[in-house]
Amino acid sequence: MDSAEVQCRSSDPDLWFSSVRSELLTAIAWCRKCSRFHQCLTGALDRQEVAGIWGGRHIVGGRIATLPGTTRRYSAGRLRFHAPSKAP
Repeated sequence: MDSAEVQCRSSDPDLWFSSVRSELLTAIAWCRKCSRFHQCLTGALDRQEVAGIWGGRHIVGGRIATLPGTTRRYSAGRLRFHAPSKAP
């Protein structure tokens, strides 16, 4: 796959560094279709990237993080993501 086929190299780079959840989800969806997503994620973690979508994961402070507006809940040893509850 050459760089012309890698979506992150041919699209607006701001998408991968957005603070808007829907834009981050779009970037993640494109990453997951890419044959290089494992290399990208590994490289980002090795370099301790400050922020962005790398290899289909949201990176903050060099670590994999949840997306804005998402909470983590642990259940039966699995990590699951849930949208936060809306107050009545």
